[in-house]
Amino acid sequence: MPPLRTHIEVSSTAFTSDLRSRLPADKDDPTAAGALLGQVQKQAQAVERYAEKVRHDMLEDGDLEREGTDLWNLCTRLFREIMVEHDKPTVKSKLLLWGRVLAYHILHLCQWSPKSTSSVACHLLRLALKVAKFCIDDHDVQTARLVLQRAAEYHGRLHDLSHEEHDADECVEIEVEWTVLRMALAWEDNQLDVAEHVLAQAGELLKKARPASAEMIIDVLFHIGRGLLQREDFQMAEKWLHRAWDAISSRQLQEMSRDAVELRIAILQSLVGALMGLQMNESIEKAHNLIKYMESEIGDQPVILVLSLEILSRSPAEVFDSEAYADILRRMMRAFRPKDSAFKLLSHHIRKLYTKSPSLGCSLLDEFLALLAKGNHSHWVDKVVVTRIHLATSQRDYAGTIDDAEKALSLLEQPVGSDASFSAHTLIWKKIESNYSQDQFDLAERWCRLALSPALVNSGPLNLGKLQRKLLLCAIARNDPDSARSVYYTMSESSQRDPNTQYLMYKVAIRSGDREMAAGCLEAIAQASPKQLTFLYACVAEGQRAGDKLVAVDALKKLAEMHDMESPGQVHLPALLRCTVMLLHTILGSGEEQDTVIADICAIFDAVVTAAKKGPKDDNGNRLFDAKELTWFCQNSYNLGLKHASDWDLCRVVQILTACVNIIGQFPDDIPEETAADLSLKSIFCNFLISSALVSLARSQDNLEKQLQDYLVMRKHIAEADSEVQKRLESKSLDEVSSRDLVGKLALLLAFDFEAAVALKQWHELSEIVLKASACQDLEAFKMMADYLFSVLRNIINEIAMLEDSDPARLAKYARCLFQTITASNQELGGRLLDEACRMASEAHGTPEAWPTEELEWFASAAYNHSIDLWGRDEDEACRWWAEKAMSMAHHCRDGGKLEAVLQAKYVKLRLDANAE
Repeated sequence: MPPLRTHIEVSSTAFTSDLRSRLPADKDDPTAAGALLGQVQKQAQAVERYAEKVRHDMLEDGDLEREGTDLWNLCTRLFREIMVEHDKPTVKSKLLLWGRVLAYHILHLCQWSPKSTSSVACHLLRLALKVAKFCIDDHDVQTARLVLQRAAEYHGRLHDLSHEEHDADECVEIEVEWTVLRMALAWEDNQLDVAEHVLAQAGELLKKARPASAEMIIDVLFHIGRGLLQREDFQMAEKWLHRAWDAISSRQLQEMSRDAVELRIAILQSLVGALMGLQMNESIEKAHNLIKYMESEIGDQPVILVLSLEILSRSPAEVFDSEAYADILRRMMRAFRPKDSAFKLLSHHIRKLYTKSPSLGCSLLDEFLALLAKGNHSHWVDKVVVTRIHLATSQRDYAGTIDDAEKALSLLEQPVGSDASFSAHTLIWKKIESNYSQDQFDLAERWCRLALSPALVNSGPLNLGKLQRKLLLCAIARNDPDSARSVYYTMSESSQRDPNTQYLMYKVAIRSGDREMAAGCLEAIAQASPKQLTFLYACVAEGQRAGDKLVAVDALKKLAEMHDMESPGQVHLPALLRCTVMLLHTILGSGEEQDTVIADICAIFDAVVTAAKKGPKDDNGNRLFDAKELTWFCQNSYNLGLKHASDWDLCRVVQILTACVNIIGQFPDDIPEETAADLSLKSIFCNFLISSALVSLARSQDNLEKQLQDYLVMRKHIAEADSEVQKRLESKSLDEVSSRDLVGKLALLLAFDFEAAVALKQWHELSEIVLKASACQDLEAFKMMADYLFSVLRNIINEIAMLEDSDPARLAKYARCLFQTITASNQELGGRLLDEACRMASEAHGTPEAWPTEELEWFASAAYNHSIDLWGRDEDEACRWWAEKAMSMAHHCRDGGKLEAVLQAKYVKLRLDANAE
C-alpha cells in the first residue's frame, strides 16, 4: 500500500497542473496575469518554506518532480516568445519568472539532499544560477539572495565531489558563473565591498576560464563600473572599468567573440568617460592615450572619433580647438555609413561645434548636406536643411548669413519635402517679422527671398503667397513700386487673386498714381470677398492717407456697392454715403475731373434712393434711413441741384433733382406738419426745375426717340408738381404772394405739358391741359401754347409745300390763315412765317404750282400795312424789313407789276433812307 500523500504534495501538484493549463491564455490578459502572479508567488513561498524542513517526504516524488520539470520547460518556452515581442519587463514576464521560481523550488524539494550526487547538485546549481540571474535582472534582490544561498549548498557539495566525480573544466565554468552572479547580486544590493571580496576570492579564476566564461566576468566588471559612472562616482568607476579593460585586453582578440569585441569598445567608452570625469590632467592624458592606442589598432572607427570629440569638447572654451574638432567631423563624414545612428551622431556633433564656432559649424553642416544630397538621402537632407535654417536664423542678422544659407540650399537639385519646407519657413518667418518690425526692410526682403528659394517650394501655395506678400510690403515700405510689381507678376494666379495681395497692390497703385490699377484692385477685392468688407475699409483709409481723394471715393463707392441690405453688420450705410458725398464735394470745389465727380455725386444720391427704398434696418429693428438721415440727403441734393442748375449739364441737374424728389418720397408719414409742408414745396420746385431742364433738352435733341423720352419723363414730373400744388392751395396755408407764385409756375409747367402732349401725339389730353391752364388765368402760358401749336402748324405747311402733288391755292390759304392768326400776337413768329411764305412763293413763281395772285396781293397788303404801323411807332428797321417783304410778295403777282410799283412809290414817300442818313 503506497504512503499517504501530504497536503503540500497534493496542493502543489494540483496548483502546478492548473498553472500550466492557465499560463498560455492568462499571460496575455493583464488583469488575469496580475491575479495569477499573486497566487504563484504565494505557492512558491509555501513550497520554499516546506523545503526548509530537515526531513520531509517529498524527496524523489516522481509526480511532483514531473510537474515541476514541465512547468519549467513551459515557462522557458513562453518566455522566449514574449522576449521576441517585448524588451521591457511586463506583468507577463514577471508571471513567467515566478513560474520558473516555483518550478525551481519544486525541483529542489524533490531532488536535493545533503547526500545528492554531483549530477543532481550540478543540475540544481545550474537551475539556481539561471533563476538568480532572472531575479537580478528583475531587480528582485531578496529572491535572488535566497536562491544563491541554496546555490551555495550545491556549490559546496560539488566542491566536495569535484575531485572524485566531476569534470574539472565544468567546475571552473560553474565557478565562474557562480562568482559573476554573486558579484552582480552584491552590486544590485549596493554592497560594493562584498563585490570586492568576491572578486578577490576569484583570484586566478579569470586565467583558468574559457573565453566565453571570461567574457562573463569582464561583463559584470563593466556593468558595475558603468553603474558607478552613471552615479558620477568617477573614481570608483575608473577602478572597476580599468579592471574590465585590463581583463579584456589580456585576452587574445582572435579567441574572443563578436560580442566581446563590442564589449571592449563599450568598456573603452565608459573608461574614457570616467577618466574625463575625474577632471585631472593625468586622467585626461590617460584617456587621450587610450584613444590613440585604439585608433592605431582599429583606425577611424566612429566610436574612436566620437571619443576624440568628447576629449576636445571637455577643453576650456578659451583653448577649444575648433579646427581639430571640425577635422575629426570631416573624417567621420568620409567614413559615413547611411544609418540613422550615424546620421544623428554627426548632426549632434556639428551642432555642438556650432555652439563653439558658428561659422565653422555652418560650414561643416553645408559639407554634410552636400554629401547627403549626392547620396539621394532625401529624408536626411530634409532634416539637415531644417537644421541649417535653424542655425542661420539663430545668428546675428547680417547679409552674409543669408548668403551662406542660400549657397547651401543651392547645393540641392530637388526641393525638400513639404514638412521640411514648412518648418524652414516657420523659422525664417520669425526673422522676417523681427526685421520688418524694426524697419530693417532690406534684411527682411533677403530673408523672404531665402524662404522662396527653389529648395523650399513645397510648403504649399498659401505659405508661398504669404512670403511673396511680405516682399510686397517690403517694397512698399522702401517706396519701390517697380519691385512690388515685379514680385506681383511672379506670383501664382491664385495668390494674385487673393484679397490680401490685391490690397497691397492697391497701395502700390495709389502711391505710384496708377488709378487704373487701383480701380482694378478694388474690383478684384470686392469680387474675392463680397461678405468681408475689411479690405475695402482699408482701401478707403489708404486712399485718404495718400491724399488721393478720387481714389478714396472709388473705394467708398465700392464699399457702398457691396453693402448687404439684409444684414448691414458694422457698416452704417447712411454714414458711408454721407462721407462719400462730402468727399466728392470737396473734390468738386478743387475743380479736378469735374465731369467724373459730378457723375459720381449724382450716382451716390441715386444709390441713396435705391437703398432707402429697400428699407434696411439695424440690429434693433430701426430704419437706417430715418427722417434725420433723409433730411440730410434731401437738403444736400436740393442745394447742389439749385446751385449748379446753370453750370452743370442739364442731364446731371435732372438726375440729382430727381434723386431729391425720390428721397422726399421716402419720408415717413408721421413727420411734423411743418416739415411735410417744407418738403412739399421742395418737391414742387424740384419738379419745376426738372421740367424746365427736360423741355430744354427735348427742344435741342436731334434724336427723336430721346426727345420723346424726355417729354414723357417731363410730363410725369409736371403731374407730380400739379398734384403737390393743388394740395398746397387746398390747404390754404400759403400767403397770397406764395400762392400766386405757385400758380404762375404751374401755368408755365402746363404750357410745357401742352408742348409735350403735342410732341407725343397725345391729342386727347390737350383739352384737359387747356382746362387746367384756364384755372391759372395766365396769358403768357396760353401764348406759349399757341406759339407752339402754330409752330407745329407752320412745320405742317412746310411739309405740304415739299410734296409734289400739293395744291398751291390751298397751301397759300393755309399760310395766310396761320400768318393772320399769329402776327397779331407774335410779331417775331409772324415775321418768320412771312419770310417762309416769300420763299415758297418765290420758288413756285413761274411754275404750274405758282400761288394765286389774290393770295399774294393779300400777303403784300397785310405786310405793308404792318410796316406802316411800325413806321408810326418809329421802328424804322422793322418797318423797312416788313416793307421789303411786302414788295417781294407783290413782285410775284401776275398783274404786270402794278402792285409792286404802287408799294414802291408809297415806300419812297416814307423817306426811310433819308431818315437813316
